[in-house]
Amino acid sequence: MTGAWPERKLGDLVRLTSGQSPSAFRFRETGLPYFKVDQLGKSSKYLSYRETPYLSMDLPSVPAGSILIAKRGGAIALNRVRMLSEPGFMDTNVMALTPGDEIEPEFLYYWLLYRGLWDIADVTSVPQINNKHINPLSIALPSLREQRRIAEALQSVDGQLDVLKSVIAKKRAIKQGMMQEILTEAWPETTVGAEFDVQLGKMLDAAKNAGTPKMYIGNRAVQWGHIDLGAAGHVPLSQGDILRFRLRRGDLLVCEGGEVGRAAIWDYDIECYYQKAIHRLRSKHGYNARVLKALLEARASSGGFADYVTQTSIAHLPRDKFLTLPIPSIPDEKQSAIDSMLGDVDAEIAALERHLEATRAIKQGMMQELLTGRTRLASAEASA
Repeated sequence: MTGAWPERKLGDLVRLTSGQSPSAFRFRETGLPYFKVDQLGKSSKYLSYRETPYLSMDLPSVPAGSILIAKRGGAIALNRVRMLSEPGFMDTNVMALTPGDEIEPEFLYYWLLYRGLWDIADVTSVPQINNKHINPLSIALPSLREQRRIAEALQSVDGQLDVLKSVIAKKRAIKQGMMQEILTEAWPETTVGAEFDVQLGKMLDAAKNAGTPKMYIGNRAVQWGHIDLGAAGHVPLSQGDILRFRLRRGDLLVCEGGEVGRAAIWDYDIECYYQKAIHRLRSKHGYNARVLKALLEARASSGGFADYVTQTSIAHLPRDKFLTLPIPSIPDEKQSAIDSMLGDVDAEIAALERHLEATRAIKQGMMQELLTGRTRLASAEASA
């Protein structure tokens, strides 16, 4: 450590550009790319013409290397920070920060990502970020050499993350292909209601319920293929509710609201209960719950729930419609073979996802060390 990096005002290091309404431009099949705030979600880092359908010959532009950030609304909470890989422009919900000579674009990208848009924003009824929020931000600025070293180290971890995501996507595609092949076979047909006891959970309202506080999960805890116990809570339950809504190991849980059909197996022996936005399924005649989970995932990916969903403010999968959902009547021995194959693929995917989360944690730790100056790369190299 050779002393703290000098503190600078971000507004002295970048040029700020606000976007314009798409109504001001004529879009064509060629030209510079124009990004609405939704397009910031089409990539994880770099933006190019591939991420937008909006192209125009009439646009003003900001140069490649400019950082685009969400400046209004819910995308701020999603920390939408992206970098232009080519010149482009943006709408009124997006702001561009074009780095000057003293700050490297990649360093600025990682610094903003680490700093977090929500922490910068004026959090009112509609969160927003304007020039007045960006200009006075204090940034500890190392030398350009150190900035480049930091960016290269973090880019290396991003490369590892991209490889892992690609491998996971391929494994999921293999699994999807397996299920599509199964679905194309001429099986007799049955229904979810014929094969499973289906019960919706209880509206768990701590203010209204009386009894002993118990662990429960909502539909946010039900992810494809796994349960996020970190999303569990506690709520008082009566003895009747305890008897009716307790989960058993092997129960299949299916989201009734939101991303309908999202499903996972409850694979724990701990005491836990489930709330109203979850269908709990138990096999009546031995139909394999893991096979059904995979079938539901295949159906969801192909839009196969559309005829069974009720749309209010959010989508719902009513119990009466869910009971009529057709599923193939597969012989028990074939189900066992499918379960075994799926188990192997799921185990590989789970291991890769654990590796992915561990690598993300490493990246977060590196950002904290490198972007704050706790660890110096250029100085460490010089002293080696």
